[in-house]
Amino acid sequence: MTAAQVRAERARVQAWLDAEQPVGPWPTRERERIGIEGKAVLRFYPGSNGAAGRPLLLVYSLVNRPDVLDLAPGHSFIEALQRRGHPVYLMDWGRPDASDAGVSMADYVNGYLIKALQQVRQRHARRTVDVVGICQGGVLALCLASLAPRAIHRLATLVTPVDFHTPGDLLAGLARSVAPEDLVAEDGNLPGHVLGGLFALLRPLRAATATRTAVAELSSRRRRERLLRLLDWQADYPDQAGRAWREFVTTCYRDNQLRTGTLQLDGHVVDLRRLGCPVLNVYARADHMVPVAAARALGQMVEPHRYHELAVDGGHVGVFAGRRGLQAVSAAVSDFFLARNQKSPADARLS
Repeated sequence: MTAAQVRAERARVQAWLDAEQPVGPWPTRERERIGIEGKAVLRFYPGSNGAAGRPLLLVYSLVNRPDVLDLAPGHSFIEALQRRGHPVYLMDWGRPDASDAGVSMADYVNGYLIKALQQVRQRHARRTVDVVGICQGGVLALCLASLAPRAIHRLATLVTPVDFHTPGDLLAGLARSVAPEDLVAEDGNLPGHVLGGLFALLRPLRAATATRTAVAELSSRRRRERLLRLLDWQADYPDQAGRAWREFVTTCYRDNQLRTGTLQLDGHVVDLRRLGCPVLNVYARADHMVPVAAARALGQMVEPHRYHELAVDGGHVGVFAGRRGLQAVSAAVSDFFLARNQKSPADARLS
């Protein structure tokens, strides 16, 4: 497909989108928001049988907004966990501005996440909390589990990179090819549209034809609205706190410090070999952002009797926002937290 054909196809898709009626606001299921620090808040979603169960803390990536985890009624990873009785807390990092340019990775983990963990424990009078980390949020959750091991009951990571130097990792290669300091704007942050442009380089010809085909097959208004919300989410890249952005690219993508056990946050060493809780590692076999080898490297660092993994056929976003993710993955995560049907080490596959 030539560049002219891509532009023409995108124009046709855009014309369809412009002709659609406006989509309403996110139909969130949250009950309340709890301030943590700066712009970060916890969004609380009670379990279906009240808040008596062990609470669950969801840690999403800094790169996109976490709304995709509660996209619409019947299409919500959070809703699926609620229905299984889990009280869910979602870490919402907010939208960084110039005042956040100096926020570091240590601030996010040792500050925001530690405070969020303390809030959840206090609200439920629990010594430990279950944690789910997704994509980059999984890296932050692994750091949290290493630095606060006694506060975490069980940890699940979804499509989370651990080894950033595996062969064929296009995103890692792209990250190492840019100078992060050169992309920072005058306010000290990485502009969201620049980050979105970098991710678009990974699959430059994918969006137009796939989107038009999917739209043509959607007959119900509800499904079309859901698709539009997903497209809105995919196009929404918040600005990134400049210091944390530079640190993440340098320590993880360039120096692979998470894998080598040399990453330090405020002088505290993040060593995944010290993880004391059971870990479920979920990865996608067709993930274009986190290769299988990058995710499965976690199994080489966690003690075998604590490590479980689940392979899912499909791509990156499908694990937490696709039909299979909303059903089978949420069920597997819930069963893992409730210690149902566990083997050690697990070697399962969802297809």
